[in-house]
Amino acid sequence: VLPIGYAYYTPGGGGGGGGGGGGGDLILTVSMEGEESYYFIGVEGRLKEPVDVTSEDGRLNIAIQKGTIILDEDEEPPSTLKFTVDKTPPSPPADAEIVGLPYNFTPDGTTFNPLITVNWGYDPSDIPDGVAEEDLRIAYYDEDAAEWVVIPAVVDQRANIITAYSI
Repeated sequence: VLPIGYAYYTPGGGGGGGGGGGGGDLILTVSMEGEESYYFIGVEGRLKEPVDVTSEDGRLNIAIQKGTIILDEDEEPPSTLKFTVDKTPPSPPADAEIVGLPYNFTPDGTTFNPLITVNWGYDPSDIPDGVAEEDLRIAYYDEDAAEWVVIPAVVDQRANIITAYSI
C-alpha cells in the first residue's frame, strides 16, 4: 500500500492572478484556510519578503523564500495564493490511500523559482497497518493526465514531518 499523502495541487488549467501596473510593488494575498496574509511582490513576480504560513491544525506549512519568482499560467505575478482543505479529493489509486487532510492549491499553473518548501506533519497512529513511515509520500492530482503524481520528499520519522520542495 502506498499512502498518497496530505495534499495535492493541480498544475495547468484554471488560472487567474493579478498582473501589474506601473513600476511599484504589488500585493500578494496568501490565504491558508481562509486566514489571509499580505506580502509585497514586484511587477516581475519577485517576492520582496519571505512567506511562511501554517494551517490551522499546524500540520501543513508552506515556506517561500524572499526573492522567489512567482508567476501564474499567463506568466504574470498572481494576486492571490490559496491553500484550502479539499473535502472531495479525487480517489487515490487502488494501492494507496490519503492520510491526513488533502489540500487544494490555487491558482492552477502557478510556478515558483526556486521551488517552495512544503512541510506536512503527520500522526503515526493515522498510518495504515503494514505501511512503514519511510514509505509515506506527498502527491498531487494531475487533472490533465488524470493521475496522481508523487513529489520527491524526505520523511523525518523523529519529527513526524514530510518535507518536499515543490511546484
